[in-house]
Amino acid sequence: MKSLLINTSLAIFALVLCLFFAEIALRVLPQKTAGHWYDRPKYFYNPPNSKTLQALTHAQKKPANTFRVAVVGDSFSFAPFMQFDDAFPRRLERMLSLNAEGRSVEVINYSVPGYSTTHELKEVERALAEEADLVILQVTLNDPEIKLYRPKGMNVRANPYGAYIPEVDGGFLAQHSKVVQWIEARWHVRASFDLYRNYFFKLYDNRKAVTALSSAYKKAALLARDKNVPICAVVFPLFGTPIDPSYPFRPIHDRIHELLDREKIPYFDLLPVFEGIPPERLQVMPGEDFHPNEIGHRIAAEEIFVWLSRSGFIPASLTNLSAYRLRTQILLLDGKPISPRSVLDARQEASN
Repeated sequence: MKSLLINTSLAIFALVLCLFFAEIALRVLPQKTAGHWYDRPKYFYNPPNSKTLQALTHAQKKPANTFRVAVVGDSFSFAPFMQFDDAFPRRLERMLSLNAEGRSVEVINYSVPGYSTTHELKEVERALAEEADLVILQVTLNDPEIKLYRPKGMNVRANPYGAYIPEVDGGFLAQHSKVVQWIEARWHVRASFDLYRNYFFKLYDNRKAVTALSSAYKKAALLARDKNVPICAVVFPLFGTPIDPSYPFRPIHDRIHELLDREKIPYFDLLPVFEGIPPERLQVMPGEDFHPNEIGHRIAAEEIFVWLSRSGFIPASLTNLSAYRLRTQILLLDGKPISPRSVLDARQEASN
């Protein structure tokens, strides 16, 4: 009994000593601190004749010799915390407008933050009534969410899956002990990841929600076909977790593919496009808001442009852009001008 008591006391003493030295080490050793910075715009600009923050300034009746694309989605294409013309629909419009014929192109962003696909049907109807030549459904993995109301905008709130923030009233140790804070931060990362992952899988385990999503896809396809207008979908991955072999949502992407295939809606999944890019390079507010930022929207626009071109959704006359591998080589290479190449030719060359 005496021996057990001595061994227990030694173990407790050793543990306390280790925690003491860990506390000293965390306080003395240099810590990597990012510091607080904020690179979001100080002001958000909107055309004076737009009544919404989507910058909708188009005429309801499509002008002559104009190719009109409608993007219907949620906050991923609305682009919160960004200027409206940095969102991928407007970037896509810029690219298409560079066509050799000088044909007018409009890519209209009908997306509303908080919308599920069931809400987006009204916007599909509106786009078709306004003579869209192509409808693009922007798909986010939370699209099956069932809301008993019609969202009217974004609610800015703390991200439950965001970075660890020590609690002000979390007790003496939580406020003052570096060891406790270190442990809590790592527990938070694990717990928030589980919360983030489980939310989406539970969403797709909800038969009622998935049935509503499938029905919405069917109705959108029927609406477009009734007007003889092509419809397609672009699927975005989630940016709240690294997009690498550990990305947990691939089965959900496969489920979405099945639902779109069932309604014969062609789709382009951007998941492979963002593979390997660090999340902090793609999040609009790293660790706080997981919507894609300007980099994510630019990459999406470029890849969507190529996919639309190759799939025949865009007239060939709108895809004949001059493309260069590097902007630094646009003017001269070995003293000779570079010959322009089409975007598709350049992409094919880059893939070889």
